[in-house]
Amino acid sequence: MTASILSSNTNSAVILEAFELHLDQISNWSSNYKIKINAKKSVHVSFTLKKINALTLNLRGNFIFSSSQVKYLGITLNKRLI
Repeated sequence: MTASILSSNTNSAVILEAFELHLDQISNWSSNYKIKINAKKSVHVSFTLKKINALTLNLRGNFIFSSSQVKYLGITLNKRLI
């Protein structure tokens, strides 16, 4: 399962709050449909050209770690999209 969350803001606190809200909604949805999400196999990538601090996200108490790239449908996407 792949989930994409878009947040466009310069304030990292606002971005973090938006991500946590959406992760809670994804968690509730997956719980309602009895789908288990393995947070240990999940990563998040911040696609940006700016230098930002890595966000610390969690899903049901498990941390989702930041990565500089992710593989999706056989294509490797890095944080700069190059």
